Amino acid sequence: MLVRGFTRARVPVLWVLLALLPFMLCQSDSHAQAVDRGTNTVKAVLNDPSTGTTLNLLAKITATGAVLAGTGDTNIPLYVVTRNGSTSNYAMLNLSGVTSCVMDATASNVRGEYVVASVTTAGRCHAQSAAPSNGIVVGTMEDNATTSGSPALIDSKIIAFVPGSGAGTGTVTSVGITPPPEYTVSNSPVVTANVMVWSKVNQNANLLYAGPASGSAAAPTFRAAVKADLPPQLASTGTVTPTALGGDVNDYANCTNGVCRINGQTTDRLVTGIVAGANGDLLFLRNVGTTNALTLKDESGSSTAANRFAFGGDITLFPKDSLILIYDTTLARWTPASTGIPDKYKIKSCVIGVGSVSADAPPLADDEDSPHACPNDFEKDWKITTVACMADAGTPTVNPILTAGAANSMLTGTGICTCGTGTWAACAVNGAPLVHTFSGTGATCSSPPCDISVNVTSAGGTAKFIQVKIKGVLQ
Repeated sequence: MLVRGFTRARVPVLWVLLALLPFMLCQSDSHAQAVDRGTNTVKAVLNDPSTGTTLNLLAKITATGAVLAGTGDTNIPLYVVTRNGSTSNYAMLNLSGVTSCVMDATASNVRGEYVVASVTTAGRCHAQSAAPSNGIVVGTMEDNATTSGSPALIDSKIIAFVPGSGAGTGTVTSVGITPPPEYTVSNSPVVTANVMVWSKVNQNANLLYAGPASGSAAAPTFRAAVKADLPPQLASTGTVTPTALGGDVNDYANCTNGVCRINGQTTDRLVTGIVAGANGDLLFLRNVGTTNALTLKDESGSSTAANRFAFGGDITLFPKDSLILIYDTTLARWTPASTGIPDKYKIKSCVIGVGSVSADAPPLADDEDSPHACPNDFEKDWKITTVACMADAGTPTVNPILTAGAANSMLTGTGICTCGTGTWAACAVNGAPLVHTFSGTGATCSSPPCDISVNVTSAGGTAKFIQVKIKGVLQ
């Protein structure tokens, strides 16, 4: 038997060349190459060495080679594997033409339907009659029936499908846009090729972009701000001047958020509470009296709990004084909008003197002490920060203590401090000694100690007078 163009002796050489063709293709320096196989076009792509591909299933091309397609790979090109589905060598991927793909469902009368990647079984094909959403179309059905898990003939046409891009959807000759009134557009409509420019319209100063100032909902426009645009707690209701107070008041109801001008006439007045506001309401209190003071009582039981003030202490407004309050629903109290006090105003000092500077005065004795000195009437705890001592002569020693406290309740070690002669000598404070405050009339110490005692431990026989200076900061 003869093959045209070859002698009988040359026939084996032809078959050898044909047999070696796939391997010759695999030796190309490129990662993948197209091959014309009659009516089909295929591409040889190196298999991923881990996952690889499977014959008659869909594959995708990755940086590591051809990989079995997943159920979520609907927006990238996918190809049917027609030869060498494995984890080695080159897989042959079908680009166009009729080939076989394993289907994910059993169906009939499907010829001509769209073929897309299965979203239920990785790598399989799926036939559907409806046009797919944006994504990749693998091809169309050649067979008229499919069986789940079995291959069926499809016509590969790997294209991106965009709804409305097919025939019969009409012809668009120009594209334009009509913007809202606060914008302007140039170069609209576009007939051939151009760029539409979207810009903002200039607005007058001090206008805001908002819905209607009142009434039913409507499209936003630029307009002047009104009080209703602000949150309720910031929308001041203006200034009110209630009737002058005729006496002390509890649960005062004549102030709302805004400016409240209170006049107590000719007598100092107490205000124990103001009717509660909404969370965050701001209230500006002003004493417009000429001679009277207004005292806002802190946590007074004379007013309902939710109407009380939480100041940490009474606040007195003298004529022309003002105070900004803010209502806090978590605390259920009126609180000052600002309570920070500069440290320099928190510092309090006290000097305790023992003895006399009279020329006839004898030198101090060791038992000439000064008990219960420096009473704390500041209505806040007083933290001691420094102690110093000075004598008129000699070098006497003293032991200042928190009244009834231990010998080292104020100073380190044994609590003894040596006074300077004519100059102040610093004493070493032990930690942060705390002097609590007297309450009520100033005679009640609910949590001792509320004062300080100075004990003379060694007068020295020459000093007639000793001074101990104590400084601290209110807590």
